[in-house]
Amino acid sequence: MTKGALYHHFDGKRDLFRAVFDEEQRRLATVVAAAYARKRDPWTGFLAGCRAFLGEALDPAVQQIVFLDARGVLGWEVMHQIETVHGLTLIKDGLSRLMAAGTIRRRPVDPLAHLLFGALTEAALFVARSSDREAARRQVVREFEGLLKTLGSGA
Repeated sequence: MTKGALYHHFDGKRDLFRAVFDEEQRRLATVVAAAYARKRDPWTGFLAGCRAFLGEALDPAVQQIVFLDARGVLGWEVMHQIETVHGLTLIKDGLSRLMAAGTIRRRPVDPLAHLLFGALTEAALFVARSSDREAARRQVVREFEGLLKTLGSGA
């Protein structure tokens, strides 16, 4: 495809990047949902989905597009709008399932989902910017799982 043919479909580089970012968010959501679906219960599925998301932060292309360039190219509002459609929706659904199963106590889903979504995206950014990304990912997964355990129904 020629450059002219490509830009025929987009208003410019920002519009093209938005389409790439949206597609990458869609792909990440698919990876997370697949990790969740491979588990039998909502708790291990939720943990697996979070681990899968943080594992994707090790991919150089994901790091560049999602965690390093998006905010500067798209701006926070547009970036967050796209992330919300794909990622935040999964977290809300997962939390609702955990509450319905009695795994975590019932509470308002929206604020909790936003808190966890923020923690996950910041954790992934931490991994992406780390000099030892694999060690950073392991540390973040351990801490995030510890944080999630405090949400248990007995907490």
